[in-house]
Amino acid sequence: MGKASRKMKKKQQQEAEAGLQAEVKTTEQKLFRQIEEEAYSEALDTLVELVQKKSVSPQAMYAGAYAYFMMGDYDRAANWIDNTLRYAPNHVAARILLARLCILQDKADAGLAIFDLLTDKFLPAMKEEERDEIESLAGFYGRNESDKIKREYPHLAAFLQIDKENHEAEEKAKVRENAAESRVESVGGLKLPSISKEAAPNGNGAADAPKSQAQPSGKSALDVLRTLKAKIDARAHGNEAVKPSEPETTSGGEADRTAPQAESVGTSEEARRKIDEICGGKYTVAEKVRLLNSFAGGYYAQGDLDGAELCLKEALRFDEKDGSLLRNIAVLLAEKGEKDKALQAAAQMQPADFLLLRAIREM
Repeated sequence: MGKASRKMKKKQQQEAEAGLQAEVKTTEQKLFRQIEEEAYSEALDTLVELVQKKSVSPQAMYAGAYAYFMMGDYDRAANWIDNTLRYAPNHVAARILLARLCILQDKADAGLAIFDLLTDKFLPAMKEEERDEIESLAGFYGRNESDKIKREYPHLAAFLQIDKENHEAEEKAKVRENAAESRVESVGGLKLPSISKEAAPNGNGAADAPKSQAQPSGKSALDVLRTLKAKIDARAHGNEAVKPSEPETTSGGEADRTAPQAESVGTSEEARRKIDEICGGKYTVAEKVRLLNSFAGGYYAQGDLDGAELCLKEALRFDEKDGSLLRNIAVLLAEKGEKDKALQAAAQMQPADFLLLRAIREM
């Protein structure tokens, strides 16, 4: 082969490579646009095109991981996150997505450890939206497990400004307690029990039992309703069986309140804002259901039955057959005195819980 022929072949190869790079760039832009438009299935088809061209950048790998995650295919999402970090160890968005995946799969400690690493080593390089995402995802734990976060994840605690948030939370709690005191007369002179620090919502959205009391084992929604019915019957006969200053606890650690209540402690406005924040965020359906159920538990523990009901109803819009959601709202509606609605919710549970249905029916 002569010199002219070699030169011509080299030029053709360069032109072919340039054409391929242009195709790859166009395909990548298409992929990113599909992710932005939430067309995740189409995005995965586009990812296949890039794989076939044997040119997949770390950013395209991350886009594939995100698409799989949002479609609920967590195993493939994990694989593509691993691919992304293998080629780009400093990819912040991929690490955040990995933390989300850990939290969703009940590995909160692993997810929080990732956030702690990010806020320690990667904070200066983070985009504002990445900071906001960490604050949104980890903020729930910062508010409800502040001692643990400060002890085990100090960099995350500093990022979340937990000490400042705790002070503000205490001030708000005082306002709520004062408001509850002012409404004593509206519930027949019966003082509403306050939620102690030990009974504040934990990371699962439930309330921990006061440390001074023994933790009961095996209590169910049926036990909650039985206790509730006993207290209603006792008041009907003019004999309060359980003192309101000594709240009982359920298996979830929720403080059992006197019922019926004329007014809920707190306000449902906060619940509506939180619902809008969750539903408007870029969470999967499963994440939205979990977060809404968790916040419902928190509002229930504070005595805000309306706020808890709002969260549960919104969660049921995403998954109307979820057994835990149906059980929770059945107990909640029964406590509010809406017996027919409580029966309707409990009857939808699969498998059916006849003991729970009977307890509601006999209230």
